[in-house]
Amino acid sequence: MEKDADVAVCGYHEFCDRGGMDMPESGWSPSAGFFPEEKAERFRRGTPWSRCAGTVWNKLIRRELLEENGLRFIPGLRQGEDLYFCLMLLTVAPRLLILPDRLYHYRRERPGSASCGRDPRLGDFRMDLMGMESLARFWGERGLLDSPAAFGLVDYCMELMRRHFIMKEGAFFKASPEDREVLLSGWKKWLELVGAENVLPSLDRWDRAFCRLLLDCPLRSNFFSALHSRLMSSRKGRRGAYYTLKRHLMK
Repeated sequence: MEKDADVAVCGYHEFCDRGGMDMPESGWSPSAGFFPEEKAERFRRGTPWSRCAGTVWNKLIRRELLEENGLRFIPGLRQGEDLYFCLMLLTVAPRLLILPDRLYHYRRERPGSASCGRDPRLGDFRMDLMGMESLARFWGERGLLDSPAAFGLVDYCMELMRRHFIMKEGAFFKASPEDREVLLSGWKKWLELVGAENVLPSLDRWDRAFCRLLLDCPLRSNFFSALHSRLMSSRKGRRGAYYTLKRHLMK
């Protein structure tokens, strides 16, 4: 493999040829680069690995890495399996080569595809909880949760948390009371598993506040705190989203 890379990533072209589908063609052409020291300790949002961690089909992976580290897809995971595989892969693949060429052609909405007709932003939150727990245990077995790498993992996974708890069409706001409890307890368990208390000071203000809400759940309230949250939930942006979630978590 060129430059003795562990993983080579290329751009891709997306298209849909399914009759009646209104989907513009799109793709991704990443900035070229070779990153020989992209270790897990450097991982967080905005780093080279974070920009290309989502899929496996546009990657060439050194086979010895998979066999020497027993790296496999998470059994039983039917959604997001590529993402969680890549987040495990990056811990053993620090030599990353990124090619800007769109060498892979990805056909969307193919009949029989697992993602056909599915909104990629949403889906079954149980699959995310399964993937997140397996991911945390994989990192923990390698001692990464006791290192600066833990911050990068929590920082990156905040996007998943926001998808479930902040988007109005997310799982939390659509779930039954029983499913809400499963979702809340699952995320709280994950934050405790990765030692989030140790990395909270390094997160930005609102990510830290959202994590704190989940760790402190269930929340006690009184008339004034409930009124304050209700009024503040009308604000725009992450402030409003925070108070909307807080209002729903109050007993």
